[in-house]
Order: sequence, then structure tokens, then C-alpha cells
Amino acid sequence: MTQSARISISNIAWPKEADEEALRLVRDLGFAGVELAPGKVFSGRSALGEARDYRQHAAEYGLEIVAFQALLFGDLDVALFGTAAQRAGLAEHLCAIAKLAAAAGAKACVFGAPKVRARKGLSEPEAFEQAVAFFGDLAAAYEAAGVVLALEANAAHYGCDFLTHTNQAVALVKAVDRPGVRLQLDTGTLLLNDEAAEEISKAIPWAAHFHASEPDLLPLASPRHREFAAALASAGYGGWRSVEMRASEHWRDSIDRARDLMMDVYCA
Repeated sequence: MTQSARISISNIAWPKEADEEALRLVRDLGFAGVELAPGKVFSGRSALGEARDYRQHAAEYGLEIVAFQALLFGDLDVALFGTAAQRAGLAEHLCAIAKLAAAAGAKACVFGAPKVRARKGLSEPEAFEQAVAFFGDLAAAYEAAGVVLALEANAAHYGCDFLTHTNQAVALVKAVDRPGVRLQLDTGTLLLNDEAAEEISKAIPWAAHFHASEPDLLPLASPRHREFAAALASAGYGGWRSVEMRASEHWRDSIDRARDLMMDVYCA
């Protein structure tokens, strides 16, 4: 498969009510995949039939469901470093998401959720140790589903205080050391932290998915995307390059411009 056939876009880039029009648009623009925020298209985390139907519907447009993001939809009282009940609730929800993703055909589930992983007074080493145990226990459910939980670094800009830099997320994935838990690369975080493109090259062996994004999920614009694309190529990354940006009033034009950047920069 060529690089140009490996570009996708998240459905957070268009309004929920415009889904049918958006699928036609991204197909016509040359995207090969769609990433889903499941809360925008499914009634709940157990909606396996809906997920299979949506997978078939997307396939009718020639589109593959490549990943899930925004996994914690719904009114959930969960936390990575909260009470035992909150941790158990988070694990239960993420296990259900693995099955939902498998039904939809998605291979990666992006775990960002900066507020859900707030350290709540724990030191960084204490939080790291607990996170290794939590995600290590969770890995089996993802491996059984044939899906990867992709841990994403989130910058402090988003109110995050755990895994704020790419190398910290890499360290956690390495410590968990399970095929069901890998890394999510995100250029918005790289930009906010002013991280070198070299961080991408070092992270590729553990990366399952990649987001081309901007701070605050604005339309793609940074000239640094050329650096990031070069780092991906030089490191031999063969996965999806997925656009992540929020919907705007002029969402069609934003998607069109994002396609142009992806083709020019990430598929050159």
C-alpha cells in the first residue's frame, strides 16, 4: 500500500449531523481511512451491531475504520489514579471499547484523556508504577480483541500532569512491554512542547498510530509538519497518518486544505 493510501481523518473534523456528506467528501478527496470518536456514531460502548454496520457502511465508500479516539464518552466517574472503584470502572470501560473497536475494524484506540489521568497528589514515580500495573493488566483484553491501546502524551497546556512529553509516554509503553499497549504519536503535543522531530524517530519502534494535529486541534498549518513527516519516513513508519482537528464553521474547506497538506507533506 502506498503512503498516499495510508492517510485518514478523524470524524471530529465535521458536525455529527453531516456524517453522510463528510464520508462522501473525504472519499472524493482521496482519504482511505476514517478515525472515529465512538460517542459521535454509536449509542453506547456495547453497541457491537452498530459498530459492524458502520464498518460496512464506511466500506461502501471505500473507507477503512482505522482507529478510535475520545474513548471516554458518556457520563463516567472513572480515573486512572482515583479510588479503586474509579480505576475498576476505567478498566471495564476500556475493555468494552476494545470489543467495540474490533467490531468496527479499528486497530488502535487512542488514550489521551488528560483529566482522567491526573496524578492527584501522587509523585511521578508513584504514578508511573501504578500506570504500568494498570495498563499491563489491561493489555490482555486488547490483545484478545486484536486491537492496540495507544497511549498518547498530552501537553500541560491541556491540564495534563502525567505523560506530558513524548519520551515519557515511550517510557511507559516500554515498561508495560505488551503488544496490546503501544504509543500514539501526536504532533500537537510536539508543537506545544517544542519537541524536536528526533523524538518521533526515537519513538517509532513503539508507535501504533500517528496524528497530524495542531495545538487545540485547529486546522493544520504549522511548517514543522515537514520535519515530522521526514522523521516518520526516515524511521520507516508504515502506519496510518491521521488528521486530527476539530470541526469549524467552514469544516469542508478545512478538510480540503488538510488533504492538500497531507498529500504534499506526509505522502511526498
